[in-house]
Amino acid sequence: MKQFINHQTKIALTPYTAVVFDLDGTLVESNIDYERMGEEIKILLDEMGMQTKVEDRRKAYMVIRGGAESLLEYGLPLENLDATLIRLDEILNKIELEAIPTTLLKPNAVETLQKLNEKGYRLGIATRGHGKYAQETLRKFDLTKYFHCVLA
Repeated sequence: MKQFINHQTKIALTPYTAVVFDLDGTLVESNIDYERMGEEIKILLDEMGMQTKVEDRRKAYMVIRGGAESLLEYGLPLENLDATLIRLDEILNKIELEAIPTTLLKPNAVETLQKLNEKGYRLGIATRGHGKYAQETLRKFDLTKYFHCVLA
């Protein structure tokens, strides 16, 4: 076991056994149309009766990142919450999946994964994207064989 001394505190570090990657911007360069995503979210929130008008697409995106609680705080009627969450999921997933054909593999991504795999590390993905998008993107570049877990 390695020892690391940080000023007055001794912290025992065990060797790492796993590495978790983000997907977009780390292993792949996606071309997800976030502008369109924000516009579609803005339209949906208006259609579903959200009282606070979200004029800016970036603000719309930030509101949904806060989840159900945030939507309700911004005035989405409770009776529309479930339907809104389902439609939001559909919008996000659709736009992410549409980007897969133009998604590019980052330089040295495969070599890095191969080396880590050869050294016995367990590899995982943690991404904000949808599960189907993550799976299809990994499949496109034949990367699924390297990963033990995908959290999306």
